[in-house]
Amino acid sequence: MGCKTNVVSNLKNALYLSQGKFRARVSWSRKARQKYGWSYRKWSKAKDKGYYVYADGTDFLVWKVRAYGRPCN
Repeated sequence: MGCKTNVVSNLKNALYLSQGKFRARVSWSRKARQKYGWSYRKWSKAKDKGYYVYADGTDFLVWKVRAYGRPCN
């Protein structure tokens, strides 16, 4: 199984953390596919993966999430 270098998603905002993680994974998948090809797009096959999570301190708590991981085919 060949793994590539780390890919980091775009910053995604969401009212709910689970929604933010989902949006970040979709962004990560798109970036991995563009950079390495169709067979590297799957988050489930990525290694060393996780999330950078930030909470905005406004009245309405907004989650800011980035997904990262090494795409593998």
